[in-house]
Amino acid sequence: MANGSVPQQMRTTMTKQLTTAAVLSLVAWLTAGCASQLRPYSDAERAIIAEYDAAAARVLARGGYNWKPPIVRVTSDLNLMVAGHPAAYFSEAVAIVDVGRPGTIFINRDILQVPLGARAVLAHELAHYMAGHTRNPLCKTTPHRCEVEAHVRSVPLLVIGWQMEQREALTLVYNYLRGTTKSYAQGTTTLAKGHASPCQEWRDVAAAYSLATPECQP
Repeated sequence: MANGSVPQQMRTTMTKQLTTAAVLSLVAWLTAGCASQLRPYSDAERAIIAEYDAAAARVLARGGYNWKPPIVRVTSDLNLMVAGHPAAYFSEAVAIVDVGRPGTIFINRDILQVPLGARAVLAHELAHYMAGHTRNPLCKTTPHRCEVEAHVRSVPLLVIGWQMEQREALTLVYNYLRGTTKSYAQGTTTLAKGHASPCQEWRDVAAAYSLATPECQP
């Protein structure tokens, strides 16, 4: 240890990390705060979020994890489009009021208007968290691989957490990706950052489960 230079470097690194964490927390807090002020959650939206909380808790309990799951925050189309994720995304940042949670799933309010679609999206984002994708450098260089992995991993999460049959869960993932294909073809949505075409993602998911690939055109 030369002249105490290592501790100084460590202090500098820790200061940078703490500053970055503080900025991310502030941005998440502001985003969540603005989102919550758009309008109060409806009873149907609260029910979907409560269903997610219960499902995610079952998933964590099955894995032997003794902490709370990522929290869900509803946000606007604009915030999500700027982030490159028109439907939803997972972030390790949390608002001040959500300290104790391992991250936040930001979801488009429009997605919550279709309960089964919301279930597919929330399971997909929970899969990103469970797989540690935000900390995996390969997810930056080969994002499509991690998106497909999240689709694949979402199926057992739907089975364990949402208590669906595997065939039912696979059908849900397929229907969601097929619906996204239709929206993309009509120009009502854009491809999320890191994603290939929804049909290509479904073909990759089907291959992972050794399924015959059904037609996936709008």
